[in-house]
Amino acid sequence: MIPVELQIGLILAAAGGAGYLAWRPPRLRVLRSGGVRIGLGLVALLGLALGTLAGIGLYRFHHPATGSRVNTMVSTSEASITRGERLAHLCITCHASDGRLPLDGGTTNITPGIGRLYAPNLTPGSTLARWTDEEIARAIRAGVHRSGRSLLIMPSHDYRYLSDRDLASIVAFLRSQPAVPRDVPATALNLIGAAVIATGVFPLSAEEAPPVPPSTLDPAAPATPEYGQYLVRIAGCGTCHGDDLQGGTDEFVPTGPPLPPVLTHWRVDEFVRALRTGKRPSGRLLDPKLMPWRDYAAAFTDEELRAMYAYIRSLAAPVAREQKNTPVSGTP
Repeated sequence: MIPVELQIGLILAAAGGAGYLAWRPPRLRVLRSGGVRIGLGLVALLGLALGTLAGIGLYRFHHPATGSRVNTMVSTSEASITRGERLAHLCITCHASDGRLPLDGGTTNITPGIGRLYAPNLTPGSTLARWTDEEIARAIRAGVHRSGRSLLIMPSHDYRYLSDRDLASIVAFLRSQPAVPRDVPATALNLIGAAVIATGVFPLSAEEAPPVPPSTLDPAAPATPEYGQYLVRIAGCGTCHGDDLQGGTDEFVPTGPPLPPVLTHWRVDEFVRALRTGKRPSGRLLDPKLMPWRDYAAAFTDEELRAMYAYIRSLAAPVAREQKNTPVSGTP
């Protein structure tokens, strides 16, 4: 793959050459006609625009304006590692080669249209062993590589809400995994990728971390809507179902239905069973490629799933009052 910096240089050089020929054409008659000169001028303008746009995108990628520092105190206690192992199941889809722990790296280019992006190996057998705890925590919560560049496709939009306790537990678990010496290709943008990043069509992962979440977000917390909201956030439910869970609109991910109206017809035990077995109350199966119920089943306890249900149902209450005479269709 030709480095994007070289691609930009070649585009700008070609644009400069076309512009020069349009302005000062040589004695060749074919290059002195008005139509050819206009065409060369257009090529020069388009090349200059594309090269400049790609250059801006490349700068934004390597020097994101966001991505604050993250400090965390990592405990290597058995309880912390166990908690981190459960939450690490949220990372399996991208970071595991065979759909299970350890997180030894992805096997598929996630962004073939805009460059090369393989989810990296997160075991101690990779370069992650040379990262500090703070650098790993920053990558998770703020979406920034240790080099300072932005990450891509990293769901820091959701993970920035991770409590300090849970973030530290994930770091502790990553350190505890068996060292798998498996290399994945390095991340690299192409010309199109740099250009779309400049336009903002393809968002970067760098995020400003919000205020530190309340320390009361304890894994042993009761099944309250408040704790459920936290779990729904870090589980990334809003990615497909919308930030307010009223239906997804993002064209880059599967579009999930609105959840609050649906769960007005589900009991809590039916919700827990659906995320444990992949079977809706109607008997229909959830597609694990669209709804990662297996990962949620491994990541969360029954009590935590009940908390998630309580939160989503709390959103459904006003909807149910407004639409109590309107039949609701659709399933998550």
